Amino acid sequence: MKKFITTLCLILCLLLAFSTVGCTDKDWKVGYEGGAVSSNGGFSVEVGDYVYFINGIATATDNNDFGNPVKGSLVRMKKSELANPKSATSAEVVVPKLFASSYYDAGVTIFNDYVYYASPNSDTNKKGEVLNSQLVFYKTKLDGTDTKKLVTCDSLSQEYKFVTVGENIYLITVTASSTDSSSSGSSSASTYTLKVYDANSGAEIFVKEEADSYAIPTEITVAENAGYIFFTDKIKDEEEQDKEYGALYAYKLGEEKQGVLFSGAIEDGDFGTKGYLFKAINYVNGCLYFTDYNVNSSEDGLFYHFIDVTQASVKVLDTESDTFKADNQANYALKEDLQDVLGATVKTAIAKTSTFASKTEIIYYENSVGLVVYNYQGESEVLVYASKLSTLTSPTFKTIYNGYAYFTDSGNLVYRIKLGDSNATVSKITPVATNTSWYNIEIVTVSGVDYVLLNLNGEPYNSYIYAFEADLEAKIAREKASELPDVTASDYQDKLDEMVEEYFKNVTDKKEDAINALIDARIGTITQLDKNSVNSYMSSNYASSSSSN
Repeated sequence: MKKFITTLCLILCLLLAFSTVGCTDKDWKVGYEGGAVSSNGGFSVEVGDYVYFINGIATATDNNDFGNPVKGSLVRMKKSELANPKSATSAEVVVPKLFASSYYDAGVTIFNDYVYYASPNSDTNKKGEVLNSQLVFYKTKLDGTDTKKLVTCDSLSQEYKFVTVGENIYLITVTASSTDSSSSGSSSASTYTLKVYDANSGAEIFVKEEADSYAIPTEITVAENAGYIFFTDKIKDEEEQDKEYGALYAYKLGEEKQGVLFSGAIEDGDFGTKGYLFKAINYVNGCLYFTDYNVNSSEDGLFYHFIDVTQASVKVLDTESDTFKADNQANYALKEDLQDVLGATVKTAIAKTSTFASKTEIIYYENSVGLVVYNYQGESEVLVYASKLSTLTSPTFKTIYNGYAYFTDSGNLVYRIKLGDSNATVSKITPVATNTSWYNIEIVTVSGVDYVLLNLNGEPYNSYIYAFEADLEAKIAREKASELPDVTASDYQDKLDEMVEEYFKNVTDKKEDAINALIDARIGTITQLDKNSVNSYMSSNYASSSSSN
């Protein structure tokens, strides 16, 4: 009998132990409904009727064993529930791993019912120390099963991009390193190591070390005839080894070798002259943007060019000659008379931070002018004059969506203004600051209503994701219809303006109803620890608050 009791106790202890740890990827499974995928690559992705998103900001040192993470995990929720997140019932953790890379220009990538992502390493070394300063790339099926480790990198801030070309998907990583250029040990400009992996197997298929500059695809989905990365390097002159000239290389994703796209050697003749260097700047919408300049001059004297790769045949040959043959002379120079466009230089316009709206239109913000669209084959124009944003301190352009330009100010509040309307004014969307050091804001449209998704940190918001209706006036008009006067249009608008002002004033004054309304805009799921933190904050500051969150 004693032996039986001992055995029973042991079984109970084992069951208790297993109940206190997270599930493994072998027994984790959630429901899944497929659908069209859009807005890939940020912190949220739309799939059919659902939006998948990173469930707030976690830290790399949090427990990342599969099944444990809630905050920072991948969660999905029906888009129809963004209007009233408090009553949402569809939110669930899809991938219980930490999506906690500190590189915020790439995030959640969904392709063929799999999500491709980066997560801190949860393995341990021989000392039992968790290797969470490393970043691991994974793929997981969207029902939560079939998780596969692909590639491990040394840095949580590793630059990367998942790119699809036809049915193939690749992982591109870029690592910067500085070289010492003097005996005193002073560091010169960075060089870059580019690596390309098969994102289904994790196999490394291409490496380029010590590139001087690079341009990888900006989009997730790339046309098959445009699946390239570009980089520059220097080549020693065969006759005069102390002299170098530049080369612009093209590497076609999936191939074994790169080829020279343009050479700065005079004997190649077709482009540039001996001693010319190149600098790759950006590769977006199938267009490569780059410069060339003489080795004896500074980059200030460079010339800007672009190539529409989708309209040309790129021959990747293992030679030192010009191997780019354009079907329709697709080597376009950005002429000198276009180097000063509406208050900014071409260098400002083609920066990686600009928005490349189409093959010929680049949108950027110039403080002295405003939001500019630079069309290098047609008319350039100002979309929003700086004077229209005079109420904002240090406006930062975020995105254009559904005919509106979105900005943040120095206080990290979010605003928008309608494009193409001379009478348009700036309207505020968020009453408290968003986290601008994380991913860019995301916008989801549901039944004609635009919702801005963003992160709110600090108490009582706890760094989760919140959904705000972009048109605050429309929201208040619906909710306060009975209080709005049914008289003249001007009286109606005046009353509505007062209600909007009161809305923001209530939040500024930290009134209980206003704070609760913001908390109710939280989407996704919340840990019990954070739920307790919210309730503690509210009960400490408002005697009437109940533990409802």
